[in-house]
Amino acid sequence: MTLGKTVARGRSCTVQPAARAAKRTAPTTLATAAKVLAGVTVAVAAAGEAIAIANKLRDEGARPLQEYATAHYDQATDAPEDEQSYPSRYTALVLAPVHDAGDPVDHSHDTEVPMASRNAYLDDATACAMLNEARTPLRPRLRPFGYRIAKRAFDLGFSSAVVVLGALPAAAVCAAISLDSPGAPIYRQRRVARLRPDGTVRTFWMFKFRTMVDDAEDQLADLWDQNDADGPMFKIKQDPRITRIGALLRPHSLDELPQFLNVLTGDMSMVGPRPPLPNEVVTYDRHEWERMTVPQGLTGYWQTRGRSDTSWDENVQYDLEYVEEASSKVDLRCVLKTIAQMFTGRGAY
Repeated sequence: MTLGKTVARGRSCTVQPAARAAKRTAPTTLATAAKVLAGVTVAVAAAGEAIAIANKLRDEGARPLQEYATAHYDQATDAPEDEQSYPSRYTALVLAPVHDAGDPVDHSHDTEVPMASRNAYLDDATACAMLNEARTPLRPRLRPFGYRIAKRAFDLGFSSAVVVLGALPAAAVCAAISLDSPGAPIYRQRRVARLRPDGTVRTFWMFKFRTMVDDAEDQLADLWDQNDADGPMFKIKQDPRITRIGALLRPHSLDELPQFLNVLTGDMSMVGPRPPLPNEVVTYDRHEWERMTVPQGLTGYWQTRGRSDTSWDENVQYDLEYVEEASSKVDLRCVLKTIAQMFTGRGAY
């Protein structure tokens, strides 16, 4: 009896130090993992900001030409009857061919917007070619320096954290997409980023998880007559091109998660008007072009006020409200509302 107690007591003495050592090791391991994640996040943020700075320096190398920088729209005398209600802050849009600074400017080929009709399908390659040869008198809106620094810091910190922490889940989603249907799991699409200082537009490749069949773009022309959206956008509530995995991702906007890479590299911001397709922009009228005077965003006013259930005119009005009201408080509120909207999935198709 005494011997058994002694053996049991000996075992207890052996186990207890090991348990205490394991408890001490666990916090150390977690702390090490946290430091590694923090280091990787900082490295990713630094790389993203380096790319963003390079893009910005390239864009700011262009300087506005006087012929286009001073054009204004005289609402009182020149506005057609159906445009009398436009606020006076909207600038006249005359898209003119791009000229070098030293070349004489020939205005005989200037094209008043819209550049193309919304009634016919226009492929993005043609639309990009039209935009590459056009210049507008609108210029990017410059917000207070402090707000711009705070906005970029938030974009950089939030996007780099999502990219690092979401790497493994993203790999799982890519595997599921690849197993569900043939084609690359990441889909890229040309979008319009913003206006350059010289009035030309900058485009970029926007990334998404692929939620449609691989030849969805080739089918678009045949489906154009079934468009359920008004304005220049194209949406079908029961789109036959959507895959099974896509039907799960789209209602909760999970297909948009790769766009944090675009935010990281400065092509987009967390909050702002959604970056449009080139074939949408070439159909914009005067006041719709005002959307392009601020950086385009991952989310914004109309994404938190109904998403696809809102009309095009409402979308434009919401975006123009954001252009006027943008602030750090507004941006934070939009991000929080978007997170809540992702859980409900309302208004997305």
